[in-house]
Amino acid sequence: MQSQPYSYRVDGHDHFAPPDEDAYWRVGAFDTLDAARRAAEAVIDASLRQGYERSVEDGSAATPETLLASWRAAGEGASVVTSDPNCDFTEAEYAERRAREICGRGG
Repeated sequence: MQSQPYSYRVDGHDHFAPPDEDAYWRVGAFDTLDAARRAAEAVIDASLRQGYERSVEDGSAATPETLLASWRAAGEGASVVTSDPNCDFTEAEYAERRAREICGRGG
């Protein structure tokens, strides 16, 4: 017996905007968890990199903590929406890991 196929949707959202319908947009629909995860990660990566680049330009030398604080206040996040019980993606955990990596290697 074949297992139930799941669908995956990635929604982006703006942390700066109030949490209403206007703060969310559809990134895409995906057939696999891996593809959905990569799409969500790309949204978060782009936002973190933009925050890091701004800190370099203004001379503030972002740390993982300041980069995350900036991202949480005004960055863009993404969520994987699915009924798949194996989906363990969380934007916060991913962003924390990537902020350490980005700041550790200078972008």
